[in-house]
Amino acid sequence: MFNPFRFWQELKYSPHLARLLHNTRKVIMESNQDSLFMHHDKQVCAMLNYDGVDEEERNRYFNEYTVTNVVLLMLLLDEAALQTDDELRKNYLQKWREYVPKFYLDYLKELKIEERNIYLWDKLIDLRYEEYQREILNWRRELINVDEELAQEMVHDKFVLAYQAVTLGLFQHLRRQNGKPKDPLYLRLQSYMVPIFKRMMKRIF
Repeated sequence: MFNPFRFWQELKYSPHLARLLHNTRKVIMESNQDSLFMHHDKQVCAMLNYDGVDEEERNRYFNEYTVTNVVLLMLLLDEAALQTDDELRKNYLQKWREYVPKFYLDYLKELKIEERNIYLWDKLIDLRYEEYQREILNWRRELINVDEELAQEMVHDKFVLAYQAVTLGLFQHLRRQNGKPKDPLYLRLQSYMVPIFKRMMKRIF
């Protein structure tokens, strides 16, 4: 017997390549546009001493912004897949997660980026993904015994935990692991990452 709800579910969670491409391109390109604005923000440029560093270092800053977008989406999709019991949705989210890094490498090829640099990007995505996975686990272990309401909220909301861990990781990479707790750059990065995080969550859910 035809089940219209099941039909709609299968359509909604179809891991067709065109659907994966559309969803990934939209969220990553919009997030990278935010990264470009951040990269040219006068206050941020002053905080990172753009005038005192060479072009290679400035390019490194932008690369950290954009690889963070890719990896955060991967981590959020991982968590969303873990939290659903619907096999159709789980399969869709897992396929989407697998597609994200491939999309970005293909996008770099479209931009005529040299093969050597695409190879380095592939390694960078893997490196940051594994690093931020570890950081999420470390944050959870540290916060689980903290009584404050915000800490407990983060322990139970693994999406927020991923956002916080990735934002701190981005901050430390921009500061080459020399970031200090009261650095205004960290506060600026938190506000910068919020709309990116919300955009990804809206697209996933």
